[in-house]
Amino acid sequence: MLKASQGRPPVPAPATVRPFLRFQKLPDRALAPVRRAVEADDDLRERLASVVSDDDLVGRAGWLWLHRPEGWDAEVAALVVEAGRDDEADRETKDERSARRRVEAAERAAIHGRATAEAARSEAGAARAELERERKLRREAAAVVDGLERRVKQLEVELRSARRKLDDAETQVGTLVVGAAEAQARAVELEAALLAAAVDAPVGPVVAQPSGVAPEARAPGVPLDAELLSSALRRAAGATAALGRALADAAVAVGPACAGGDDIAPGPADDVRGDRERTVARPRREPLRLPGGVFADSVEAAEVLVRRPGTLVVVDGYNVAMLGWPGLGLAEQRGRLLDALDELNARFGTTIHVVFDGAEVDGPAASSARAGRRHVRVEFSPPGVIADEVIVELVRALPVERAVVVATNDGEVRTRCRAVGANLLSSAQLLAVARR
Repeated sequence: MLKASQGRPPVPAPATVRPFLRFQKLPDRALAPVRRAVEADDDLRERLASVVSDDDLVGRAGWLWLHRPEGWDAEVAALVVEAGRDDEADRETKDERSARRRVEAAERAAIHGRATAEAARSEAGAARAELERERKLRREAAAVVDGLERRVKQLEVELRSARRKLDDAETQVGTLVVGAAEAQARAVELEAALLAAAVDAPVGPVVAQPSGVAPEARAPGVPLDAELLSSALRRAAGATAALGRALADAAVAVGPACAGGDDIAPGPADDVRGDRERTVARPRREPLRLPGGVFADSVEAAEVLVRRPGTLVVVDGYNVAMLGWPGLGLAEQRGRLLDALDELNARFGTTIHVVFDGAEVDGPAASSARAGRRHVRVEFSPPGVIADEVIVELVRALPVERAVVVATNDGEVRTRCRAVGANLLSSAQLLAVARR
């Protein structure tokens, strides 16, 4: 169309299409004005048709529209229908490809989501496990701290008791040492008087002298009074015996290992007392003997001792309970131990006396601990007194004919109870024989 307008003679272009003559390729918005201009001007259409000799340039539909042979409109309509089918097929193909891409993208997103969810679940599981472990460690730490606090309180009570005992022992030792020194000085004085009387005594009849005159006060050559000599001898013997008893009491007061030891044998002064009194040795409890081949620290030894008829088993309550159930509170430890001792009594008929520290146990708790236990006696130490002292005094107060077994790991209690003839079990031995 541009060439026609530049020809000789020039062919003027329709006004509606002149703005598009500068384009090498018509834009989409030019199609409608060009179509209206061609359809309105048959001469223009014929000129265009003469230029387009085949359908390669404008396509079959464009060639038919320009040349308009007979039946061209039906053929154009068929081409339009066919083109519509092709476009629909192309759209369906495009839609299918697009849908396939979306499905693939969704599958990839789902796989990624599943992997992310699995990783999140794994992390959550690990976090829960770590949290549970942390809570368990905190519970264990709290139980340990609680046990340590209870042990510190118990040790404070023991320390106060030990200090009181030490103060009492120091006072008693001081008193006894003074008494012993006085008795010794008196004995030396009397022995000197006796020696002087023996040296100066004449051979011959004895002349009585007034009583109360000291032997050393008489004049040389005066006959010795027999009654005065006998009285002096008795006083010397009594002073010597008093000195021996004072020294023995001092030894007991200095250390618990001396308590219950061998009694001091009577000295010669006891044999010369006017009333012929003799010091009688206090009877001592003899520990039970174990069968041959049974070691004292074995479970077999523990079973032999708790099964022995007539034997009293004295249990250091919290010492055993804290070893057997360290992670529990005092009340639950106490209950577990009493249940085990009840079962031990039921199996062997053992007589059991368990002693707990009573400083932290009120009346209702103590009553509940005793309730329903007819074969296991439960005792709580009084305020300010630890269970160790109650156990030692209990063993000492029992008749020496009664066999006693003490179950504890406390070194001082074991030493003091061994000194008075009790058999000993460790806390672990008692728990083992009680099947705990």
